[in-house]
Amino acid sequence: KLKNQIVPHIIKISTEKYNGLRIMYKDAIYYHLSQFLKKNPQQEGEYVLRIKDGIDGSGSHSIYNQKNSGGKDFENTSKNILSYMFVPLQLTNLSTSKVVWQEDKMNSSEVCRPLLLINAKETREVLKEIIPAVQKEANELKIMGLEMITAEGAHIKIYCD
Repeated sequence: KLKNQIVPHIIKISTEKYNGLRIMYKDAIYYHLSQFLKKNPQQEGEYVLRIKDGIDGSGSHSIYNQKNSGGKDFENTSKNILSYMFVPLQLTNLSTSKVVWQEDKMNSSEVCRPLLLINAKETREVLKEIIPAVQKEANELKIMGLEMITAEGAHIKIYCD
């Protein structure tokens, strides 16, 4: 029960191509902002959250003692990990143009938030499959925004940029 309060909903991915974990952009942003708003209450209104995101692949990982690491499935198991991450950069009040919060370590891996982790090699084919799906979610957050109610009862709408 406590785990569900700490992390956003995680979706398991299991296809013929790869296995992994996925968090919806909206859930990840909501989780991040709810943690921020607990410590930094804000007035009602509309805000813009600037974010950056990207993909990084790494290879030659050991598959020792991992599920499906033996037998005929071994040949189909990738030793590569592909991650899609985002970094919240800055929160600005739209009506006052005041920067409410800004990330000090914008380029640090400490502040990266995962959206996707899969066992796949970073190839054009995989990127063509993954990037449009995640960017579609990001564009929806840009246009539609995300509505939140703080613990104090303030209604806040966040647009991502």
